[in-house]
Amino acid sequence: MVRGGVKPRLDAPAAKAVLAYCFDVALRLLHPCPFITEELWQKLPGRKAEELIAVTEWPAHRSELEDPEADAQFARVKTAIERIRSIRAEYRIPPRAARGGDRAARGDRKATFEASAIRSCALRSLPP
Repeated sequence: MVRGGVKPRLDAPAAKAVLAYCFDVALRLLHPCPFITEELWQKLPGRKAEELIAVTEWPAHRSELEDPEADAQFARVKTAIERIRSIRAEYRIPPRAARGGDRAARGDRKATFEASAIRSCALRSLPP
């Protein structure tokens, strides 16, 4: 997302540092999967050969990274997806079946209507 009219550069050092930090934390959380996490962690910038992920500290909670609004938005999207899947299962619509938007471009009005109905049923009872 662009804020303040400034488009972030993906090759900027700050972007690389954030990516390295996120990858480091993810690998620490996944570490019980041996070998691959160690191999990937060793490839991160600034690692020394004698450093092992197995003996690093577990990532600490950082309250400044919390975003309750984003959590609430994610929960709403997750609930909508769960309800759509539930309705599709109830009506035995296969997961790979074309969705309304896919067929709308080809003029399939029935598929468009069905997809719209499924979405509205799923979203009707979501909290605002």
